[in-house]
Amino acid sequence: MRTESRNAIVVGAGDAIVSFIGSGLVEPSILIDLAGTASILAYCVEDYRPDIKNKTLLFPRSVDLNYWYPHAYIGGGGLCLRWFRDTFAAEEKEESREKGVSTYYLLDEMAAKIAPGSDGLVFLPHLASRTYPVEGKVKGTWIGFSWSHKKAVEIVVAANSQ
Repeated sequence: MRTESRNAIVVGAGDAIVSFIGSGLVEPSILIDLAGTASILAYCVEDYRPDIKNKTLLFPRSVDLNYWYPHAYIGGGGLCLRWFRDTFAAEEKEESREKGVSTYYLLDEMAAKIAPGSDGLVFLPHLASRTYPVEGKVKGTWIGFSWSHKKAVEIVVAANSQ
């Protein structure tokens, strides 16, 4: 196709697809985990295999028409850490101001000292209800609280390991 030099050709894609490409998800066997406003775990495959049985994966086509991007999507999942910071980490926010560092930096440092699995504490991040598949009655929750959980930062580890 030939165009005059004054003609513009505009191409676009949704933010998730553009994030996939920008993260290097450009060929099969690559898996990425995005934590923005939403939480997305995506994979690249060559063939279309919709999740008809469980209905938990979205399956859009790549900009490269040879590939598909099956992915799990949690609406608002990436906002959960900010919610946690604003709701439970008042001491850490004050300490971060005193030290001149990000509260997230302090929380990450604290979380690094806790064993993987956070002693069985699991976070389901559906604070705004489950988005896909749509189920408005499914809400966020913490599973596995016990007497052994002493510091709120263990919740950060649980939230970041899902």
